[in-house]
Amino acid sequence: MENIRKIYVILLTVSLFLVGGTIYAKGNSSTNLFDWDKHSNLKESDGVLSSMSKNLLTSFGKLKTVLSESVEDFNSEIDSLLKQKTDETKISIKGYQNEHKNHLDKTSAELKDVNFGDYEKNAKVEETVEQDFLNVLQEVLNEE
Repeated sequence: MENIRKIYVILLTVSLFLVGGTIYAKGNSSTNLFDWDKHSNLKESDGVLSSMSKNLLTSFGKLKTVLSESVEDFNSEIDSLLKQKTDETKISIKGYQNEHKNHLDKTSAELKDVNFGDYEKNAKVEETVEQDFLNVLQEVLNEE
């Protein structure tokens, strides 16, 4: 109920303002407009507008120049940073390559120094021990 009253009050207020404005606008409006037009500084405003448009064109030209120079500066900075990072990455990759190559060379040298003759002897000893074990096991099983 309270909301409906508020809506009616708002509608009534808006209606009163509209009616009052309409009555005010109808009262002698043509003479008011004629007096305003007669006293206006139309010629002066044309001059101000033309000089303002010239100033705006000049300002926009200067702004375009500044922005173009800024874009060129940004592009050169980006190119410089990109080149720097690319060079750093290449150096880093070469460092990793050298590190891994040195590690592989070291491992290869260590493997060349290993005596494979000892390995072969140990393998033969293990083979004979295994064969002897199987023989003993077979003998034990055959005796039963």
